[in-house]
Amino acid sequence: MDGYTIAVIEEKNRALSKFLSRDNSVAFSFDKSHLDMLKDYLDELPKSFIPNLTKYGLALLYVYDREAQPEKGRKTYGLTYECWKRDKEANEKTRDCAIGISTEALDRGKEFALAVFVHEAAHVLTFEEGHTELFGIVLDGLLARCAEAGLALERLPYPSDAQRGHRARD
Repeated sequence: MDGYTIAVIEEKNRALSKFLSRDNSVAFSFDKSHLDMLKDYLDELPKSFIPNLTKYGLALLYVYDREAQPEKGRKTYGLTYECWKRDKEANEKTRDCAIGISTEALDRGKEFALAVFVHEAAHVLTFEEGHTELFGIVLDGLLARCAEAGLALERLPYPSDAQRGHRARD
């Protein structure tokens, strides 16, 4: 669990959690049982998985309740947000990302919740918005990496899958 944060209330994540909370865009869940469940599930991933994501800007993991979300978040089991900041001294922009996993995804079990997390991780790695062709390639690569480590996860369908010939799961 080193190198990333589950809780959104730590000082170093104040700016990101404030960004996520703007306009009530995220309703966080602080239910300890779901936070512990997420931590336990993430321990099943290959050991370098999370540290590598932090290199691409992953700064925060959080749990949310789908039913408490504004319209956008009610339909998804996972959400990814990014926050760009300007570093005036280095004269460059930096990116912090947050991945949210819904309590409903966690309640569906480890394999489903991890498949949602891997899907959201692909968004962090692509720097593109939406389910682009590059997103699909990255997602398939992450799923293959998990499979090589003995964690066979199903590729969850998303809207543009049908256009690429992937079958949706029943």
